[in-house]
Amino acid sequence: MSSPSAWFEALPEPGELLSLGRAFLAAEAAYETHFGADLDVAASLTRLDDGVVELSFPRFEGDQLLFRFGPGWSMVVAYDHESGRDPWRHELGTPTMWPGLAEGLPDHLLPWLKTPWDEEDVIVCTAIAWWLNEDPGWRGGRVGDVDGAVRVGEHDDGVGTLIEPFLSPARMMAEIDAYLEPLVLGPDLFNALAGEAPLTARQVQALGGSDVPKMTACLRHLGYQGDFET
Repeated sequence: MSSPSAWFEALPEPGELLSLGRAFLAAEAAYETHFGADLDVAASLTRLDDGVVELSFPRFEGDQLLFRFGPGWSMVVAYDHESGRDPWRHELGTPTMWPGLAEGLPDHLLPWLKTPWDEEDVIVCTAIAWWLNEDPGWRGGRVGDVDGAVRVGEHDDGVGTLIEPFLSPARMMAEIDAYLEPLVLGPDLFNALAGEAPLTARQVQALGGSDVPKMTACLRHLGYQGDFET
């Protein structure tokens, strides 16, 4: 029996997911440069060992979303604090990952399941998906109840709300415009942030506000290429 949670089937391919993730982080950086807060872009996009790139998106009230892109594979790990699959919210006694959540995850990806928000020996997540380039397609575990049964509609992982902006460019643009209000990117600037067109110096000036050098450094860290320095 397949998992009742098929949210990962709507995910775009890894290349597009990476582009949308970078666009969201760039928009966050623009918000910070305009309104004076300090976004730690180095912590949001990290280049790890073995050529792995990690994008982290801390959300509201402790929810977490993380993408990892490695040689030949990709992974999404999410945590929703209101999910019935929270390690602390079921009847297994000691906190532990929900039964079946990582079932089928290849052995070489198990070390990459751990996240910065894990607590001691507890893997803190409520949803996992992975992609193998040699066998394309997003996959997830066979999620069961604590007694081993698979029950559709119970113990929602909550990932739908977290992942929705990353399902398509149109959804991401709407999310960014709402997040940056009253700043509005417009389609040309969004397309550049999503990697569909090169960034221009004028666009970077618009993003950077009063601190264009900081914005430029953030964009370089996020991997944007091109001659857009002023």
